[in-house]
Amino acid sequence: MKNWIDSEVAAEDVVISSKVCLIRNFYNSLFTDKMKTEEARENVDRLYEILLDKIDEEMTLVRSWEHNIDFLKVYLEKHLISEGLVKRRDRSAFIINKDETLSIMINEEDNLRIQCITDGLDLTNAYNYVNKIDDYIEEVIGYAFDENFGYLTASPSNVGTGLKASVMVHLPALSISEEISNIFNGLNKVGMNIEGLYLESSKAWGNIYQISNQVTLGVRELEVIDNLEGIVNNIINEEKKFREVVDDKYKNELEDKIYRAYGVMKYAKLIKPKEVLDLLSYLRLGTEMGLLHIDKKVLNKLLIDTRTSMIQRSLPKGTDTMEQDIYRANIIKERLI
Repeated sequence: MKNWIDSEVAAEDVVISSKVCLIRNFYNSLFTDKMKTEEARENVDRLYEILLDKIDEEMTLVRSWEHNIDFLKVYLEKHLISEGLVKRRDRSAFIINKDETLSIMINEEDNLRIQCITDGLDLTNAYNYVNKIDDYIEEVIGYAFDENFGYLTASPSNVGTGLKASVMVHLPALSISEEISNIFNGLNKVGMNIEGLYLESSKAWGNIYQISNQVTLGVRELEVIDNLEGIVNNIINEEKKFREVVDDKYKNELEDKIYRAYGVMKYAKLIKPKEVLDLLSYLRLGTEMGLLHIDKKVLNKLLIDTRTSMIQRSLPKGTDTMEQDIYRANIIKERLI
């Protein structure tokens, strides 16, 4: 497995990362929000001991209640933990491996969420990895399971396989051409969901979207993986087709936007958090079309390191937004050699 931030995917690839998560609750156990704090915390140590015995790789346990929100937000920005886990930081914890491709969330909305996130379109390997961990745990701790409904979860929308798979994709051409609305409508009809990763109102900043399965009941786990992979491949083809259309009709305008974005990123004194997402999208598009030669690792790291929560961790408490914008611009200058 390869950490998506240190991606080794080809420069022209549209897919940024793949993620598979198995949602589980323990047999004869309350859902997280119904537990007493101490009872929930006992689950953390118990699970960690099981995994230390079963998994032959370096792992780190992070007890959320021992850290402040700013610390946890670093892992949130890397997509290793969820908002739900941060919300329950008085009782939650997570276990990560050395490469930060595996994240086991304990006492989120559910007792357990086993997640693998890797670079590129690699759903099958991500699924195989979390499924192996799932089997290790189930050997020791029974899961809440019903013969008719499958795995029982805190949210009815996850009952059944308890499997949530998603793929993060960069879709600037479909966004520019406004074809993205047809993609939204089409996916909803086949039990899939698409949403902007950095969404505000109806705008997806940075043209980065997450495509995921909605249906978990009445389907097999591998069926979910295969269906999602097929859908993503179709969307990749559509994106590439519309890139050719946009490049053919608006070649000069498109190249101008890409090079202007590079100029702003390279020389601007201040850059705001939303602005940087759209500028990074043009740099990523320029790289994917062969107009720019920027390592995808640099773009991925900038996507994370320019987030406001990350900037605030590096500056004295109470630093105003202008100083944050200056610091953000300086980070970008240093990385875009």
